[in-house]
Amino acid sequence: MKAAPSPGQLIGRQAEMARIDELTGAAREGLGGALVLRGEAGIGKSALLDHAGRTAAGFHAVRASGAEYERELPFAALHQLCVPMLRHLPELPAQHREILRNAFGLATSAPDVFRIGVATLELLSRTARDRPLLCLIDDAQWLDTASSKVLTFLARRISCEPVAMLFAVRPHGTEAESRPDGSAVPGGRGREGGGGGRGGEEGSGGQGGSGDAGVQGEVGVQGGSGEPGGGGEPGELGEPGGLDVLPGLVVGGLSDTDARTLLAARSHVTLDDQVRRRILAEVRGNPLALLELPTSGGFAPPDTLSVPTRVERGFRARLAGLPDGARLLLTVASADPTGDPGLLWPAARLLGLDPTTVGEAAAATGLVEFSTRVRFCHPLARSAVYRAAEAERRRTAHRVLAEVTDPAADPDRRAWHRAQAGAGPDEDVAAELERSAARARSRGGVAAAAAFLERAAALSVDTAKRTERTLTAVRAKLDAGITDTAVDLLTTVENASLDELQHARVDLLRGRIAFVRHNDGNGPAFMLRAARRLAGPDPQWSRDCFLDALEMSLVVGRATGVMDMVLAAARSTAPPSRSPDVLDALIRLGTDGHRAAVPLIRGALEGDGAPMWTRRPALAVVLAGELWDPHTHAAITEWLMRTGRESGSPLVLRLGLAQLTSWAVLSGDLGQAMAAIAEEEAIADAVGGPPVTYHRLQLAALRGRRQEALHLFESATGAAAVSGAGQLIANTHWAAAVLHNGLGEYRPRSPRPGRPSRTATSSSRASPCPNWWRRP
Repeated sequence: MKAAPSPGQLIGRQAEMARIDELTGAAREGLGGALVLRGEAGIGKSALLDHAGRTAAGFHAVRASGAEYERELPFAALHQLCVPMLRHLPELPAQHREILRNAFGLATSAPDVFRIGVATLELLSRTARDRPLLCLIDDAQWLDTASSKVLTFLARRISCEPVAMLFAVRPHGTEAESRPDGSAVPGGRGREGGGGGRGGEEGSGGQGGSGDAGVQGEVGVQGGSGEPGGGGEPGELGEPGGLDVLPGLVVGGLSDTDARTLLAARSHVTLDDQVRRRILAEVRGNPLALLELPTSGGFAPPDTLSVPTRVERGFRARLAGLPDGARLLLTVASADPTGDPGLLWPAARLLGLDPTTVGEAAAATGLVEFSTRVRFCHPLARSAVYRAAEAERRRTAHRVLAEVTDPAADPDRRAWHRAQAGAGPDEDVAAELERSAARARSRGGVAAAAAFLERAAALSVDTAKRTERTLTAVRAKLDAGITDTAVDLLTTVENASLDELQHARVDLLRGRIAFVRHNDGNGPAFMLRAARRLAGPDPQWSRDCFLDALEMSLVVGRATGVMDMVLAAARSTAPPSRSPDVLDALIRLGTDGHRAAVPLIRGALEGDGAPMWTRRPALAVVLAGELWDPHTHAAITEWLMRTGRESGSPLVLRLGLAQLTSWAVLSGDLGQAMAAIAEEEAIADAVGGPPVTYHRLQLAALRGRRQEALHLFESATGAAAVSGAGQLIANTHWAAAVLHNGLGEYRPRSPRPGRPSRTATSSSRASPCPNWWRRP
């Protein structure tokens, strides 16, 4: 007879435990790594994390877990993970200390995820100097977006550190993948997009816009954040923050033999053989179900619900017969994902509950443990308790949690609890959420800011304020790459009573939405409509919108006729400028050619008080190419590289590295070009975006390696056709012409089968990009 397992021993998980032991063993030797455990609710992922914490001898273990309510709070999970390590904060360089203080809401500047990742990596490294570090992250499917990005960044850069990271994640689409109130958790997010911002408004005049030979579609038209848009969060992620790119292990159900062993060892209920067989067949090896379902004795009729839902229903059954005060205490605990007793017990007293009496009754259910932290026995238990409470009781829980939360130390969590506590519009709460959105954005939490603003709009009493907050929320959703929600929000105000400026803002937002969606070339048309609306009330903003339309049209490509349409509209309807500017230069270039436009282009590049590339660097690159002016191109590249490195902005630095590659290629320094490409690809990988392509095309063409280049051309052309990036297709044609001319193949095959080769440019071209303003 097989011996009964000892308490704490995991049955049937030898392979999973061996993989975890391998991970921690390598980290102990200074070879860090990460592993993502994937499986349905109740399958044993949390138990494996507990196993890792118990058995990793000599490790310092730190924990964090995602929570439904904290998905909108930027860096909530990262802060939870780092709290035990903050004693090492004084050991970090001053810049890294300040970055982490900003991320955790202790200061007010706006670091980006890349810099926060670097600073956190330094914190982990300092902590691991004393002894190896084990990071355990449970319920990763509920991580806030900012934390998820940083944790993924860390997981891919600890290979030379004594650090192991173990994630547990429930795949999207599983039965229990929903919020505790029953609403579905959103799936993937749309592609992050651009559209500049003027004075904080949508769509125009921001720093940098489209640009040289493919940069519009890859680094993006400028977003309101002051950095080139795009290149950030990948669209339609399978898991939050890109966890799906990390090494993973699927945790499946137990074998029939192991399931029988667990059922016999842990069940205190006597089951006949028929019931036992039915339970084993229905739970399909789910350990939590094996432990919870037999409590009914197995004599209930067959249940068609999924195993996680049935387990959750079993947790709810434990609430039956509880005193009202104990149920209320459990509801308050379930509404606070921080598990902070310093919030729970004051909240209980505020409700007139005796912590000792109700605490003992609640703990007796086995659903929750009250210690230095408040911990539910399983994430499904927290969900079950919250869902079981009536709506009014949940609102009461959030109300008292808001009252006991320090408004100075944690104003955003207090605002969020207040928002959940209300049953209808509340202007005071809406205004507080607006302030929380501003703080979240200042810390780099764009997704959090969008969530705060969306809720603020819903709670607004005044129609005008609701419209304004909705428009601001749409812009924030776009900045966060949450395109589908942005579309839904925008439809709520399109039929409202709007003034002319608000109509223009709606058009600008429509333009941005069209720009970030694949195969939607309507972005320039919407920008033109906004430009026409603004011609009277705000002439300068109108001209900026015309520029944005031109930059968007570069993505589509000249051959589509979109650029000609934009230029024609600008010529006929753009309000006059006080002095010749870049829009005048582009109109003259498209109408009268280079000879007539050169003086205006040079004046536009030099700018009025500051060079144009400090505002629109990518467009400045295009104009430098039109002038065949390598000196200006070099100045732009130097400014991009310096600004990108000093500010830590990964996207500005990527644009600079792309231009450095072009410069090196055209000057024959292929070694420097390859080094710049490698650095740009590393940064793109760090921020979770695809690498920029056009400068790689240039290098491939001039190196003359035929098969290697043709493979890259084919890949780029296919991707451009899918996304509608006509300029990248034209750039590939340019690179193909250079390659074939260099190889003496003067009648080359098309870079894409079935399509004619374009020979509008030649290998003697000195510009880093094709001539976009000359008619084909």
